[in-house]
Amino acid sequence: MTVLPVAPAGPRVLVPVRGRVLSGGPATFEQGLLRHLPAAAPGWTFVYLGARGDPTADELAAASGAANVRVATTRMRPGVLWDHLAVARWARRVRADAVFHAFAGCPAFGRFARVVVLPGSDHLLMPELLDLRTLLRGRVFDHTMLPFADRAICLTERHRRDFLARAHFPPQRTAVVPPGVDPLFRPQNPHVARAQVRGRFGIEGPYFLFVGHLFPNKRIETALAALARVARDLPHRLVVAGGRRWKTRDVRELAAAFGVAERVVAPGPLPRGELPALYAAAEALLVPSFYESFGFVAVEAMACGCPVIASTGGALPEVVGDAGLLFPVDDVEALASCMREVAGNPALREELRRRGLARASRFTWERAAARVVELIAQAVAERTGTHRPAPARSGVL
Repeated sequence: MTVLPVAPAGPRVLVPVRGRVLSGGPATFEQGLLRHLPAAAPGWTFVYLGARGDPTADELAAASGAANVRVATTRMRPGVLWDHLAVARWARRVRADAVFHAFAGCPAFGRFARVVVLPGSDHLLMPELLDLRTLLRGRVFDHTMLPFADRAICLTERHRRDFLARAHFPPQRTAVVPPGVDPLFRPQNPHVARAQVRGRFGIEGPYFLFVGHLFPNKRIETALAALARVARDLPHRLVVAGGRRWKTRDVRELAAAFGVAERVVAPGPLPRGELPALYAAAEALLVPSFYESFGFVAVEAMACGCPVIASTGGALPEVVGDAGLLFPVDDVEALASCMREVAGNPALREELRRRGLARASRFTWERAAARVVELIAQAVAERTGTHRPAPARSGVL
């Protein structure tokens, strides 16, 4: 689509859309927020900039249902040069007052304000758990993009605290914007959900659920070890909805190593549309991660009325609160105890369901979009004022 000249009453904001380049939490955040951002500032104009051949920008603009959003495309694929060259060029072309990056990007050149959502703190806290590509991408962002940001957005207070502890960046230019939860994830009739799961995956009887990519930080081994501990007491299976990423073995090999191969169902990565029924029919979602800057799957599960058993890794206690059961990171016995407690106590399951629904209702994309608009407005005001704060020093401690 060609970008048409517009004369908005408010700022013009260029929004680079990474689209298919993203997966997992970053993709969920970009798609959820950009569906709601234009409606949060009806007097502004937003230009969604996508890569040619990737329809995500067009889809998000259409899904917003707003008249104040345009779409533009570039030949370049999202990456470092895309941010510094294509994004900067388009910002000048549409006379943008600000560039808002929904995930880890920030052009170095231009007079516009820059607001960016930070990546997780994994590359700062646990580089040994990442693959080389992910680690280098984080380092490049820290050193070549972050210094130029007027505002840096974190998803939780823990995310912000860990970022500031290791990055050279002014605290007053950071903010916390909790994400929302997609309306796709909502309570379902458990009998209907179980019938859907039985028909789609052939799963009979109760099960625990794990959702997410498989790499060392996610600690699938902890879940399998706990399943092995409870296997004599409980008939439950473990459904693993996710694919292998890096530095981990295939989940079937791991299950065999823990002696629970017959108890594990591994359908692999699933479309988001198939997850609500899996959540709703599960006895509980297991989130054994070593560290999470947020933890989207925990909120999705709570929104579906699924009890959550999560580790104390990173921001999970902040996100789950008293709506789930928490256990110390890598404590297999504690996780197994939580699994037994939830499986054997229907009253507890109902209480966790009730608390989870209430807690999930706090996470809305409308609220997140309104806060992002506030931050963009602040950054634009600073840029158009008589003094702009000096660029932050780059790097990590």
